[in-house]
Amino acid sequence: GSNPIEGLGEERPKPPANPRRRWFESDEAALLLVAAERYTPKRDDLSAGMALPIFATLLLTGLRREEALGLRVGDVDFDGELVHVEPNQFRRLKSRHATRDVPLVPQLAAILRAYLERRRASAIPHTESLLFPSARTGRMFNPSKMMAGIARTAGYDPKALTCHSLRHTYTAAALQTTDGGQPISPYVGSQWLG
Repeated sequence: GSNPIEGLGEERPKPPANPRRRWFESDEAALLLVAAERYTPKRDDLSAGMALPIFATLLLTGLRREEALGLRVGDVDFDGELVHVEPNQFRRLKSRHATRDVPLVPQLAAILRAYLERRRASAIPHTESLLFPSARTGRMFNPSKMMAGIARTAGYDPKALTCHSLRHTYTAAALQTTDGGQPISPYVGSQWLG
Protein backbone atom coordinates (compact mmCIF):
# COMPACT_ATOMS: atom_id res chain seq x y z
CA GLY A 1 0.00 0.00 0.00
CA SER A 2 0.90 3.62 -0.12
CA ASN A 3 2.55 5.44 2.74
CA PRO A 4 0.96 8.87 3.47
CA ILE A 5 4.26 10.29 4.76
CA GLU A 6 6.46 8.95 1.97
CA GLY A 7 8.78 11.61 0.66
CA LEU A 8 8.46 13.96 3.63
CA GLY A 9 12.14 13.68 4.42
CA GLU A 10 14.71 11.17 5.42
CA GLU A 11 14.49 12.07 9.15
CA ARG A 12 11.40 9.88 9.57
CA PRO A 13 11.57 7.52 12.53
CA LYS A 14 11.81 3.83 11.71
CA PRO A 15 8.72 1.77 12.50
CA PRO A 16 8.88 -0.14 15.78
CA ALA A 17 10.27 -3.67 15.60
CA ASN A 18 7.12 -5.33 16.96
CA PRO A 19 4.08 -6.92 15.35
CA ARG A 20 1.81 -3.97 16.07
CA ARG A 21 0.70 -2.20 12.91
CA ARG A 22 0.80 1.56 12.59
CA TRP A 23 -2.28 1.66 10.29
CA PHE A 24 -4.27 -0.46 7.87
CA GLU A 25 -4.92 0.22 4.20
CA SER A 26 -8.56 0.75 3.18
CA ASP A 27 -9.01 -2.80 1.85
CA GLU A 28 -7.60 -4.20 5.10
CA ALA A 29 -9.89 -1.93 7.14
CA ALA A 30 -12.88 -3.19 5.14
CA LEU A 31 -11.84 -6.79 5.86
CA LEU A 32 -11.54 -5.97 9.56
CA LEU A 33 -15.03 -4.40 9.55
CA VAL A 34 -16.43 -7.65 8.17
CA ALA A 35 -14.46 -9.59 10.79
CA ALA A 36 -15.90 -7.34 13.54
CA GLU A 37 -19.39 -8.05 12.25
CA ARG A 38 -18.74 -11.81 12.26
CA TYR A 39 -16.81 -11.93 15.53
CA THR A 40 -18.38 -14.00 18.30
CA PRO A 41 -16.76 -13.84 21.75
CA LYS A 42 -16.06 -17.02 23.68
CA ARG A 43 -18.35 -15.72 26.43
CA ASP A 44 -21.48 -13.94 25.21
CA ASP A 45 -21.38 -11.44 28.06
CA LEU A 46 -17.93 -10.13 27.10
CA SER A 47 -18.99 -7.86 24.26
CA ALA A 48 -22.80 -8.21 24.20
CA GLY A 49 -23.07 -7.38 20.48
CA MET A 50 -20.68 -4.44 20.71
CA ALA A 51 -17.82 -5.68 18.51
CA LEU A 52 -18.96 -4.03 15.28
CA PRO A 53 -20.22 -0.78 16.89
CA ILE A 54 -17.03 -0.29 18.93
CA PHE A 55 -14.72 -1.26 16.08
CA ALA A 56 -16.59 0.95 13.59
CA THR A 57 -16.60 3.88 16.03
CA LEU A 58 -12.83 3.63 16.49
CA LEU A 59 -12.15 3.18 12.78
CA LEU A 60 -14.59 5.75 11.38
CA THR A 61 -14.02 8.57 13.88
CA GLY A 62 -10.31 8.33 14.72
CA LEU A 63 -11.11 8.69 18.42
CA ARG A 64 -8.61 7.65 21.05
CA ARG A 65 -9.54 4.50 22.99
CA GLU A 66 -10.81 6.31 26.10
CA GLU A 67 -12.63 8.91 24.00
CA ALA A 68 -14.59 6.24 22.12
CA LEU A 69 -15.23 3.97 25.09
CA GLY A 70 -16.22 6.92 27.27
CA LEU A 71 -18.86 8.17 24.84
CA ARG A 72 -22.32 8.57 26.28
CA VAL A 73 -25.42 7.68 24.28
CA GLY A 74 -26.26 11.38 24.06
CA ASP A 75 -22.86 12.20 22.51
CA VAL A 76 -24.00 10.66 19.23
CA ASP A 77 -25.99 13.34 17.38
CA PHE A 78 -27.76 11.57 14.53
CA ASP A 79 -29.63 14.71 13.41
CA GLY A 80 -26.50 16.86 13.37
CA GLU A 81 -24.39 13.98 11.97
CA LEU A 82 -21.77 14.49 14.68
CA VAL A 83 -20.08 12.66 17.52
CA HIS A 84 -19.44 15.05 20.42
CA VAL A 85 -16.18 14.42 22.29
CA GLU A 86 -15.98 16.19 25.64
CA PRO A 87 -14.98 15.40 29.20
CA ASN A 88 -17.62 13.57 31.21
CA GLN A 89 -18.06 11.55 34.39
CA PHE A 90 -16.64 8.44 32.74
CA ARG A 91 -13.31 9.77 31.45
CA ARG A 92 -11.09 12.81 31.01
CA LEU A 93 -9.63 13.90 27.71
CA LYS A 94 -5.95 13.96 26.79
CA SER A 95 -5.71 17.70 26.13
CA ARG A 96 -7.72 20.85 25.52
CA HIS A 97 -7.56 20.06 21.79
CA ALA A 98 -9.39 16.79 22.40
CA THR A 99 -12.80 18.45 22.96
CA ARG A 100 -14.32 18.43 19.50
CA ASP A 101 -17.08 17.34 17.16
CA VAL A 102 -16.28 14.56 14.71
CA PRO A 103 -18.39 13.84 11.61
CA LEU A 104 -20.77 10.91 11.99
CA VAL A 105 -20.44 9.20 8.60
CA PRO A 106 -23.55 7.42 7.26
CA GLN A 107 -22.02 3.93 7.61
CA LEU A 108 -21.28 4.49 11.32
CA ALA A 109 -24.67 6.12 11.88
CA ALA A 110 -26.41 3.01 10.52
CA ILE A 111 -24.29 0.69 12.69
CA LEU A 112 -24.90 2.76 15.83
CA ARG A 113 -28.64 3.12 15.16
CA ALA A 114 -29.00 -0.67 14.87
CA TYR A 115 -26.90 -1.17 18.01
CA LEU A 116 -28.98 1.33 20.01
CA GLU A 117 -32.21 -0.30 18.84
CA ARG A 118 -30.95 -3.66 20.14
CA ARG A 119 -29.82 -1.97 23.32
CA ARG A 120 -33.17 -0.24 23.88
CA ALA A 121 -34.84 -3.63 23.54
CA SER A 122 -32.63 -4.83 26.41
CA ALA A 123 -33.80 -1.90 28.61
CA ILE A 124 -30.70 0.35 28.79
CA PRO A 125 -32.10 3.56 27.21
CA HIS A 126 -30.71 6.26 29.55
CA THR A 127 -29.03 8.99 27.47
CA GLU A 128 -26.39 9.77 30.10
CA SER A 129 -25.23 6.17 30.20
CA LEU A 130 -22.14 4.92 28.44
CA LEU A 131 -22.61 4.04 24.81
CA PHE A 132 -20.48 0.91 25.28
CA PRO A 133 -20.81 -0.24 28.91
CA SER A 134 -19.26 -3.43 30.21
CA ALA A 135 -21.98 -6.02 30.69
CA ARG A 136 -20.35 -7.10 33.94
CA THR A 137 -19.51 -3.78 35.59
CA GLY A 138 -21.50 -1.08 33.77
CA ARG A 139 -18.26 0.88 33.47
CA MET A 140 -16.12 1.48 30.40
CA PHE A 141 -15.73 -1.67 28.35
CA ASN A 142 -12.21 -3.06 27.91
CA PRO A 143 -11.94 -4.06 24.22
CA SER A 144 -8.54 -5.82 24.33
CA LYS A 145 -9.84 -9.40 24.02
CA MET A 146 -12.43 -8.33 21.50
CA MET A 147 -9.82 -6.59 19.32
CA ALA A 148 -7.59 -9.67 19.42
CA GLY A 149 -10.58 -11.83 18.46
CA ILE A 150 -11.44 -9.57 15.53
CA ALA A 151 -7.83 -9.72 14.34
CA ARG A 152 -7.86 -13.52 14.53
CA THR A 153 -11.20 -13.65 12.69
CA ALA A 154 -9.63 -11.59 9.87
CA GLY A 155 -6.49 -13.75 9.81
CA TYR A 156 -4.18 -11.18 11.44
CA ASP A 157 -1.81 -11.53 14.36
CA PRO A 158 -3.88 -10.52 17.43
CA LYS A 159 -1.20 -8.00 18.42
CA ALA A 160 -1.51 -6.25 15.05
CA LEU A 161 -4.88 -4.70 15.85
CA THR A 162 -5.09 -2.02 18.53
CA CYS A 163 -7.38 0.92 19.15
CA HIS A 164 -4.45 3.17 18.32
CA SER A 165 -3.80 1.44 14.98
CA LEU A 166 -7.41 2.27 14.04
CA ARG A 167 -6.80 5.92 14.98
CA HIS A 168 -3.75 5.89 12.70
CA THR A 169 -5.83 4.24 9.96
CA TYR A 170 -8.41 7.05 10.16
CA THR A 171 -5.70 9.72 10.13
CA ALA A 172 -3.79 8.13 7.23
CA ALA A 173 -7.00 7.87 5.18
CA ALA A 174 -7.87 11.50 5.96
CA LEU A 175 -4.40 12.65 4.93
CA GLN A 176 -4.67 10.69 1.67
CA THR A 177 -8.06 12.15 0.77
CA THR A 178 -7.66 15.77 1.87
CA ASP A 179 -6.87 18.38 -0.74
CA GLY A 180 -4.75 20.36 1.69
CA GLY A 181 -7.48 22.95 2.25
CA GLN A 182 -9.28 21.18 5.09
CA PRO A 183 -7.17 20.57 8.19
CA ILE A 184 -7.82 17.27 9.94
CA SER A 185 -6.54 18.34 13.36
CA PRO A 186 -10.01 19.42 14.56
CA TYR A 187 -11.29 15.89 13.95
CA VAL A 188 -8.46 13.94 15.56
CA GLY A 189 -7.94 16.25 18.53
CA SER A 190 -4.29 16.95 17.80
CA GLN A 191 -2.62 20.29 17.38
CA TRP A 192 0.16 18.77 15.27
CA LEU A 193 -1.79 17.83 12.15
CA GLY A 194 -2.62 20.44 9.52
